[in-house]
Amino acid sequence: MEIFDDLDRIEKLGFSLNINWNKSFDIVYEVQVVPPNSVQYPNDIRVLSFVFVPNCGPDFLDIIETSCDFFYEWYNKNLEKIKKYELDSSDSNFDELTDSAVGDITKQVYRDFNIDNILD
Repeated sequence: MEIFDDLDRIEKLGFSLNINWNKSFDIVYEVQVVPPNSVQYPNDIRVLSFVFVPNCGPDFLDIIETSCDFFYEWYNKNLEKIKKYELDSSDSNFDELTDSAVGDITKQVYRDFNIDNILD
């Protein structure tokens, strides 16, 4: 049940979780404020995403758990950028936060699982 606690915790931090079971997983920061005279951006920043490959090793829950670990590492590293953006939602702060996003972690996660299997 720990994985569900992690998902709840991430949601309480203000992030959305998109789970397409046995297909993909995303963690998204929803932009709450669009400053006046600003370029209209999409309403979210995709912090990380993962595309599941069936029959390729780890099960989907293991992938979500590993993705949560990646998220927490990103969150702790970028908390000041998040706070800065929430205080001043300027274009430059939006760009800085967007540029810090992890992106697609599919290859990295599968690589990590393969290394773990070799070491076992």
